[in-house]
Amino acid sequence: MPTDQDNIFYGPVERLRQTVAAAPTFQSLVGATGSPAARLEAALAKIYIVGKAGDTEESDRPYAEIDAGADFARTKHASNGHRTGGSLWLLIEANVPAAKTAGYTDAAKWFYQIFGDLILDLFDASAATDPTPYNLNIRSISLPYGPPAREDPKAKRGDYFQGIMTVEWGNL
Repeated sequence: MPTDQDNIFYGPVERLRQTVAAAPTFQSLVGATGSPAARLEAALAKIYIVGKAGDTEESDRPYAEIDAGADFARTKHASNGHRTGGSLWLLIEANVPAAKTAGYTDAAKWFYQIFGDLILDLFDASAATDPTPYNLNIRSISLPYGPPAREDPKAKRGDYFQGIMTVEWGNL
């Protein structure tokens, strides 16, 4: 049986988890410090696979969730070859820092910049010429539900931004 990262269906989920955890932007967002191994471990602890059970507490943020997306395909392209690809969903959620809560524009700019930097980190990791064993071949990243959204600051769940990306992967 293949290891988690080599499994045809679960493997891309695990490889995206590893790629997000290794991203400098995500490590900074979650406050990961120390050696590269310690930063990776701290970031991995803030990434949930197939969602998070129960209501999110403010103290849980920031975090990421990764799940299988709407598309998956394995196609035959030669007598003995196959191509595999699909999509994954990546959700990022983070509390708005106290210094950014006064204005909607400042809070949005703060989160949009994090989101944009993370997208660049993911593409940089995907294009690396010396990839880690967990490298994921990312073809595209899109926002299926529009721009990241801010929760009503007066809501019970706190003042936070949440954004969802669709990550298209593979060699289809």
